[in-house]
Amino acid sequence: MKPLDRIKRIYALRGVGASAKSVLHCLAYHADTRDKCFPSVPLIARETALSTRTVRRVLIGLSKAGLLAVLPRDHRSNLYILALPPVTVSVPPATVSPITVQ
Repeated sequence: MKPLDRIKRIYALRGVGASAKSVLHCLAYHADTRDKCFPSVPLIARETALSTRTVRRVLIGLSKAGLLAVLPRDHRSNLYILALPPVTVSVPPATVSPITVQ
């Protein structure tokens, strides 16, 4: 997925708190074209200005919500795979007013 598409999907999320969106933005920044990345918890904490405890809590919540898959790696940081839902745009019906020519 393209980086801008990831950002749009994160902005479109409803019911997701500021800390979670901040962590998602950080992961999106580090993700490759297949939405995979492996930044460490301390790095995410530094880049988001959150505590490491908050980052861990948010990562668990995002995983439970189905927005993120977390795969442990041997003696290294976890592998994170973003699972952001597509943006759905609902456009209200257009109201067309007649044009009068004078």
